[in-house]
Amino acid sequence: PYTTPLNMAAQLEMVDASPLVITSAPGKVILFGEHAVVYAGKKAIASTVSQRSFLLVKPYQKSELVVDLPDLTPPLCVHYPMEKVVALQRFFQRDVTTLDLSSLTVCDEHLQRLTSDLFPGESSPHPALHSFLYAFCSVIPPPADGTPVKGLFVRVCSTLPIGAGLGSSASFAVAVAAGLLTLAGVLPPASECDVVPTVTQCEQINFLALVLERIHHGNPSGLDNAISTHGGTVLYVRGAPMEQIKKVPSLRFLITDTNQGRSTKALVAGVGERLKSNPSQMQPWIDEIHEISESCVRVFEVLLDAQQQEAVDVDRVNKHFDELRELIERNHLRLNNIGVGHKLLDQVCTLSAEHGMCSKLTGAGGGGCAITLVRPQDRENVPALMRSLSEAGFTSIETTIGGPGVLLH
Repeated sequence: PYTTPLNMAAQLEMVDASPLVITSAPGKVILFGEHAVVYAGKKAIASTVSQRSFLLVKPYQKSELVVDLPDLTPPLCVHYPMEKVVALQRFFQRDVTTLDLSSLTVCDEHLQRLTSDLFPGESSPHPALHSFLYAFCSVIPPPADGTPVKGLFVRVCSTLPIGAGLGSSASFAVAVAAGLLTLAGVLPPASECDVVPTVTQCEQINFLALVLERIHHGNPSGLDNAISTHGGTVLYVRGAPMEQIKKVPSLRFLITDTNQGRSTKALVAGVGERLKSNPSQMQPWIDEIHEISESCVRVFEVLLDAQQQEAVDVDRVNKHFDELRELIERNHLRLNNIGVGHKLLDQVCTLSAEHGMCSKLTGAGGGGCAITLVRPQDRENVPALMRSLSEAGFTSIETTIGGPGVLLH
């Protein structure tokens, strides 16, 4: 149900010790409802993807905390003397006798102390490193006085593209949160491979992950880390608890990164300005995007039912795939209508159509990524489409949706 880094096995051997903790958490993709979901009562559908971030913790022979983030550009590997880390742990936890996640917030005093002690002369360390160290010092209890301080080696690697709107930072935050809570003894160690935490444990993981996301992004919605924690495919309305969609068919998608940068904040603001200045034109398009999300839930249900029949009716399955294709094409058209399209996203749609498939933008638009539905009969055409997309300067990955959330390995 998920993909692992190709070099994971080699990475497990790089430090001469058995792992103390291994966790992973998925990225996410928005399938329908982009931009409409900003407005009251409007729905969006989002789902996990099979690409994940993995956290590995092993003992380290020196009295150092080694944090290795090989997928950043450039890769980052830092060594911190444990005496400095322990001093920060004691400072962060000076008023705490037992870990109370509900009292854990992003504290400016702690952030400043962390930066001055571990990043002297550097005002803005990488957010992933900053958030990891903040959580480590907040959650992992310092050793008792007089106890030898043992080193730790921590690696976080991922099969998710970074900065592509696929929830890579939330995936990182959830994998780190689960790993640190396990290391601290708040969560029990995995008794077997691929353990799904309990509902209560997921709430603890999600809470800590949101703290990390706030360090990374300031004021995130919490949607990305919630999906990464709980998994599955969800219906989301702003300001309401996300709702798991229980009947989701087996679906494959191609995710294509146009490598075109964009500002989500500016795109959302632009839609708001156009809606304010021309509501008679914009509001029906916003309403239709919402209705497409609602229709998708119905199509998911009937397509799943068709797929699960003992004697599969291929014509019926194809009919429902055609309905899903029509929703994808309409959603992309309406997103173009409200002003968040881009010529490169349209180029992905054109190339997909040339190979018999259909695509739409996903996320904020204005560049970023597109998703392409891959029906069973399309599978043999995927390599040719990926070559065409690569020749156009795009980067593509295959994925499945609706898989598990955070796992303890």
